[in-house]
Amino acid sequence: MKPYNRQRLATLAKSAKKSSGAALILVLGILSVIGVLAVQIMDTVDQLTHQQRGLKQLQQSYWYARAGEQYAAFLSKDYLYTKMLKAEQRELSFPIEQGVLQVTLKPLQNCFNLNSFSERSGIDVINRAFIDIIDNPAISVDTPKDAAARALDENLNGIALKRRQLQALFAMHDLDKDSSDYFADRLIDWLDLDTLPSGYHGAENTYYASEQPGKLTPNQHMVLLDEMVDFLGDKFSQYASILPYLCTRPGDNRLQININQLNEDNAFLISAVLLDKIDKETAIAIIAERPEQGFSSLDDFWQLPAFKDIKISVMQKSSLSLENRYFRVHSKVSYKDANYISISVIRINGKKQVQVMSRQYGVNS
Repeated sequence: MKPYNRQRLATLAKSAKKSSGAALILVLGILSVIGVLAVQIMDTVDQLTHQQRGLKQLQQSYWYARAGEQYAAFLSKDYLYTKMLKAEQRELSFPIEQGVLQVTLKPLQNCFNLNSFSERSGIDVINRAFIDIIDNPAISVDTPKDAAARALDENLNGIALKRRQLQALFAMHDLDKDSSDYFADRLIDWLDLDTLPSGYHGAENTYYASEQPGKLTPNQHMVLLDEMVDFLGDKFSQYASILPYLCTRPGDNRLQININQLNEDNAFLISAVLLDKIDKETAIAIIAERPEQGFSSLDDFWQLPAFKDIKISVMQKSSLSLENRYFRVHSKVSYKDANYISISVIRINGKKQVQVMSRQYGVNS
């Protein structure tokens, strides 16, 4: 064989080795890519499966929470005129598959209803709540019906009375008159229909539109206490001490504090609505000495020695009641890996029908 042919064969052999090496690298590269893709696909499938399982558990938790709300609504109809709600009536617990459903029923008649500053009843509240006409007249029950009642109140009724009652309540928590006026002025404009600011601190749409982000006054009943942040702004934190004693009952523009649902921690509400005609200590003593089953009637309450020789107006007396018409239902669900919570406000109308006024729900982290 000629030297030229041997050299050519050596060159071809070397070239074949290089091609074989390149092909091997290419194959290994492709296998690596496939391996990475396979791992990513498996991770994606695992994540989707986990998400689907979580969504299914949350969906089931939602219906458990709704079941708790419905059961509480069913029970609440029997508690409308119940004098004292015991712990076993307020707190219920139900075992469910791999979890538990806890339902707490809290009366909303033992607090200062901010919607009592509205001159409109719930009949006029649009897109918030449907309220029957029977027990929410267009004119508030806090408005005197005749000249004799107005004279007895010494012209202090309606919003003017609410301002004084709120001022008395705030004073018990070291909030001065200016703080009370600021709160009341902002609250009134948040609820009323007109565009004229109330008092020195009032604010209407022209004020809120200039904020970032801009907003408008709803001009209807408040549903949640969280709305206070919108009209109080950076002053909201100043009222933290009073928050546990405030509430919003959408559709109800009456104060209506149930004396049978008060305890020694909030008994001072009696003193506040009566404009300090009895002091805080006397109010606490009244609740501490209340009959074990509660007052059977308001007449029994007003016949107490503490009120002897004290002139109390019709409108101030109408601020107290024995009804349990509004409740907050707190449903907490622990189901498998899901923790879910639902908070609803329900109301019993004149026909003993239960209406859901508002509902909040979500994951309980």
